[in-house]
Amino acid sequence: MGHLSLLELNELVKETLSANMEPSYWVVAEIGEMRLTQKGHCYLELIEKEERTTLAKIRATLWSYNYRRLSGWFEATTGETLRAGMKILSKVEVSFHQVYGLSLNIKDIDTSFTLGERARKKQEVLAQLAEEGVLEMNKSLQLPRVPQRIAVISSPTAAGLGDFTNQLENNRFGYHFDIRLFKALMQGDRASESITEAMLQVF
Repeated sequence: MGHLSLLELNELVKETLSANMEPSYWVVAEIGEMRLTQKGHCYLELIEKEERTTLAKIRATLWSYNYRRLSGWFEATTGETLRAGMKILSKVEVSFHQVYGLSLNIKDIDTSFTLGERARKKQEVLAQLAEEGVLEMNKSLQLPRVPQRIAVISSPTAAGLGDFTNQLENNRFGYHFDIRLFKALMQGDRASESITEAMLQVF
């Protein structure tokens, strides 16, 4: 019986992929994990899920020169940073290494897809809130002329938290506000659960 060494098999896989695949593909996937190295390379895990079931998963890489260019453009265009839990449309090259296996090399990211995805999710949330009868609930509450006790649900390290509290503390009227932080995760799979827990603590 003929046989191949593992290296020979992996080289055969690499040659087969190179001969039969396009140079690049546009792929929709969610960022499952994301890690930035000291050298500036960004290592990701791209996934596809159906509700809580993972249907597909693959490693991906944004080399430092590409990460600097794409992450800056992405943030300037969408107002958001690339992060885990975000769904993106990216242009990828399929790569197979004899030691490290199959992975994707991200060459470009379509920011218009992310903007459209964000708008779609916003409309879904608004529709769900309206269906549950809570969309206009806050309007039924009487708000004091100068609210002074303010509960903030946020991650303690969120950049916007410092900006928000600075605006309140340095208001031009000299009003004093009692600000209390209720810690919560603002992104990732546990974000909704964590925010709900924080809201229950407020009440």
